[in-house]
Amino acid sequence: MEELLAGVDRLFVHALLKDCPPELATARKTIVQQSGNISLKKLSNEVFYSERHLTRLFNEYLGMSTKTFARLVRVNQAIRLLTHSQSITEIVEAAGYYDFSHFNRDFKQVTGITPQAYQRKMSDFYSEIAKF
Repeated sequence: MEELLAGVDRLFVHALLKDCPPELATARKTIVQQSGNISLKKLSNEVFYSERHLTRLFNEYLGMSTKTFARLVRVNQAIRLLTHSQSITEIVEAAGYYDFSHFNRDFKQVTGITPQAYQRKMSDFYSEIAKF
């Protein structure tokens, strides 16, 4: 299932970025490779665009700012780790957050629920599947 979802994600991103400048594709790839833990300043230096212009490109082609895209990448990584039943403390560290409150806020802003609630629901979901 994870491979299927990853494939769909790749197709979706490819379609979105089909006609985009190569620097934007490089910036997006860099954010993903860095698991969302890269500053806009460092990113703009890597692709040789100003921070403002890079943010404009992200908004135009992806419909979100670089910061929002990086947050989605970080939370996506955390979700993958949560489904593998790691402790939330380990996930906070692995996702590059400095403290639990920032992680909790970002996670809830993206998913609508707290990491603990997500972990509980996933646990219930997998338990229900095993019952069939």
